[in-house]
Amino acid sequence: MKKIKIFGILFLMMCFVSACGNNNVSGDSAAARNNTNVAKSIQQDAPIDFDLVKLKGNMLQAQLQNMLDDMQNNPATYIGKRMRLIGNMGIMDGMGEKKYFSVSTADPTNCCTAAIEFVLKGGSEKVEDYPVAGKKVRVSGIIQSYKEGNTTYYHLVDSDVYVFRDK
Repeated sequence: MKKIKIFGILFLMMCFVSACGNNNVSGDSAAARNNTNVAKSIQQDAPIDFDLVKLKGNMLQAQLQNMLDDMQNNPATYIGKRMRLIGNMGIMDGMGEKKYFSVSTADPTNCCTAAIEFVLKGGSEKVEDYPVAGKKVRVSGIIQSYKEGNTTYYHLVDSDVYVFRDK
């Protein structure tokens, strides 16, 4: 029950709450965490159904938030489709050793945010396989639902992550 409450709060923070009312894993895990831009795998031939990389600021945050809200009512529109977006890497603690990895977007004032969870190809849940929290990333993955308790959540699976170099 505690896990459901914690994850429910996490989900709300990541996907529904607004404060104001790039596609490959870079190199191996050590290289990814050190901001190299060496492509581990490239899926440029995979069609992108929801490509949000050209959106910025308010448009990106609003579009992602609208899609996350719509997934609850119209999951068939999204399940199995590929999404790509740019945002900031996030790592959230779950119950026990469980970690949740996300890409988040914010408006220019950092007032309103939206985020979606993702899982790397192969399903790794090891922190060392993911970029460092706060890094600018481009994530591409397939939208899928999963249940924890009685709650349905949506995330990107089979994801590629590209870590941008620090300026």
